[in-house]
Parts: sequence; structure tokens; C-alpha cells
Amino acid sequence: VRGGDYSVAQVLDSKKRLVAKWRGHLVPDAFANVLDALGKWYNHGRLVVEANNHGVLTTYRLSKELNYPNLHQTTQYDKTTDTETTIVGFTTNVKTKPLIIDSLRAAMRDKELDIRDKETLREMQSFVMTEEGRMEAEEGCFDDCVMSLAFANHGHAGLPKPVKFTDDDYEDGL
Repeated sequence: VRGGDYSVAQVLDSKKRLVAKWRGHLVPDAFANVLDALGKWYNHGRLVVEANNHGVLTTYRLSKELNYPNLHQTTQYDKTTDTETTIVGFTTNVKTKPLIIDSLRAAMRDKELDIRDKETLREMQSFVMTEEGRMEAEEGCFDDCVMSLAFANHGHAGLPKPVKFTDDDYEDGL
């Protein structure tokens, strides 16, 4: 939608450095193509795609049509039916949004993330909690880069840490 929210993808490397960003206005099925290409370029990295609203089509295309191999999945438990359902993507709601935003805030505070993108940093400065308790951009501002970064940071949780090797770890002659 012209003038509306942006579709944003951000790539964090194994050291949580922002190494790539894509931002633009695209229909959800075309955004799936962008995510597929970015994911493939970065060694089939894990994609954490919002599964709300228009993201349903994006996640559907990635999983069913493009067969992307490394999509974030969430398991939801239904107490009534005593069943678990696996959902492709990340469902943002009143419980999960504070989780990922607070995790992003902590990662920034603890200097775990290396973000040098001016647009993302600018959005972070205008991201507020309203009097009603909603976490969002101030009036006239955007929060799409913030949310995309929060998804990427969340996707890092539980991933193995990179192994550091020194010259002493190798045998001579190999």
C-alpha cells in the first residue's frame, strides 16, 4: 500500500551484526520471493516471518510453493482439545510482542547487536509505549524496521553459538 507500512527483511549474521536489509512496498506473495532470495543468499538462514494478516500469504508461499527449508515455526497447545498445532511463522499478539520487543531492548542494552543502519536506529528512537500500553511508532513514524529486527533477534534464540578456532586447534601439515 503506497504510503502504508513497509515490508522489511533484516539479516543478522552469527555474531548478531546487521549485514543486510531490504525495505519496500510489496504485495505479500512478492515479498515471499524477496525473503526466499535473501535466505538462499545467506546460506538458507532461518526466516522468522510474521504470520499475522498479510504475512499468512507470505508464509504460505515460502513453505508450500517455494519450499524454503528453514522457516521459524511455533507450536501452540490447545488445552481444550489437548492437541498441539505447528504454525509456520511468528504470530504477533499482545503476549508475544512484548516478548520480542523486550528481548530486542535487552540485546541492544547488553550490546549483543551491531546495528549501523540509520533507518533502523531512527525508528528505534521513535518506538514508544503508549498510555494504553501498546508498543508502536510515534504518530507519523514507522516501526517496520524495529519489528523486523525484533523477529531476527528472536530467531537467534536457541541457535548454536559460532565456534572460535585458533591456530593451536589445527595439527601441522593438515
